[in-house]
Amino acid sequence: IVGDKVFVMFEDITERKQDEETLRQSRDQLKATLASLDDAVFLLDPVTRLISDCNDAATRLFGYSREEMLGKASDLLHVDEAHRAQFSRDVKATYEAPGFYATEFEMRRKDGSLFPTEHFVRPIRALDGQIPYVVSVVRDITDRKRAEAALRESEARHRTILQTAMDGFWLVDMQGRLLEVN
Repeated sequence: IVGDKVFVMFEDITERKQDEETLRQSRDQLKATLASLDDAVFLLDPVTRLISDCNDAATRLFGYSREEMLGKASDLLHVDEAHRAQFSRDVKATYEAPGFYATEFEMRRKDGSLFPTEHFVRPIRALDGQIPYVVSVVRDITDRKRAEAALRESEARHRTILQTAMDGFWLVDMQGRLLEVN
């Protein structure tokens, strides 16, 4: 108000509102996608290793609530300091070049139990080349490891039977080629 005059300014915020709605929809889609995964997904600070976010699968896999993990160093998920340090050294190599780090690694649940995992770690780069966070996807491979062990046992029994049998055995393929003989 200036003297007896009232000045009113208007700004068209339609475009800003549309951008905000697009951003909200994008966040909702990302949240729904992460929630639908069976694999644990973590967002970590590459320097401090603090967990900035995780999906529901992470809480199921490790036994911690989301609140117990957020803001904590990922150390609580590793078997011990030596394992964590080795993992960190191996992962840091991917910070230097594009790509991701994939490995099998033993991890620790809240109850202290250890379990085999498969990890995929990818640094996320900003436009300026900096790495503001790292995405870590963790899969429990206990069932796969059990199946692999059972297969090795079965193959060992098969070989023992073939090698100690008093009768001659041979294995041929569908074309009649000899594959194995005792």
